[in-house]
Amino acid sequence: MNIGDIVEYIDQQKIITAVITQIKKLRLRLLTENNREVNLSASRLLGISKDSLDTSATRDLLVKRLKQKAAARKELSQTIDIKELWELLYEDEEDIDLPTMTLFCFDPPLTSDHESAVIRAFFADKLYFKFGKELFTPHTLKQIEATQKQIKKTEKKELLIKKGETWLKNMMNDKFNGSNEIDPEILNILKWYYILEKESQTASMARAMLAKTGIESTNQIFTLLVKADIWDKDQNIDLLRMDIPAEFPEEIIKKADEISIVQDDNDFYKDPD
Repeated sequence: MNIGDIVEYIDQQKIITAVITQIKKLRLRLLTENNREVNLSASRLLGISKDSLDTSATRDLLVKRLKQKAAARKELSQTIDIKELWELLYEDEEDIDLPTMTLFCFDPPLTSDHESAVIRAFFADKLYFKFGKELFTPHTLKQIEATQKQIKKTEKKELLIKKGETWLKNMMNDKFNGSNEIDPEILNILKWYYILEKESQTASMARAMLAKTGIESTNQIFTLLVKADIWDKDQNIDLLRMDIPAEFPEEIIKKADEISIVQDDNDFYKDPD
């Protein structure tokens, strides 16, 4: 590892390309493709290229070269079909090192750009392989199916949150065009957050909906639900909190009507004396 070496590391779930401008023991000073200077432990490096840059060049030129390098590696990574590789390799149930996986993905001669492209591709798609310490482990079919279910669950959750944000903003800004329809799941999330607050099972989703609307108090949820004619301004929240029905079930009302009719008949035939 030397000054001028091109390296990569992960920051906020993104792979960053940088050049080493200073080395002090195991601490590195880097200039990144985003024109930032950062201090980083050598242990955080994702990879060290065989390529290097002349650090005596201007900062603008160094950043330009780093951007070009990152773009080329990203383009190479997009040519890799990870699902196809998994179908080829998963039955062996063996770990595969980075040089071997790079050979599976590209024809020789291979460069640091090819290895970086492999890392980028597998970092972006973690469904089929586990990747760590330059080893790739194929997931089992059961693991993939479980992950896919979790992905669908997460996507549904994110969609509900987005729709909830939109509904809240529309209600706040009177942009509902006479319609106050709301997804029943979103309604339940907001209602129970108002009623139980942090004790609600979907409190985190409710907070996510409120995060970008400027709503800071649960009282505003009540106001909007009243505005949407979902709750009455005198809504008995205690009944909701204790899960006590505000109306009698239909079968009880029907039975009461039958009793009332029988009582009326008895009164009609009753002897006046």
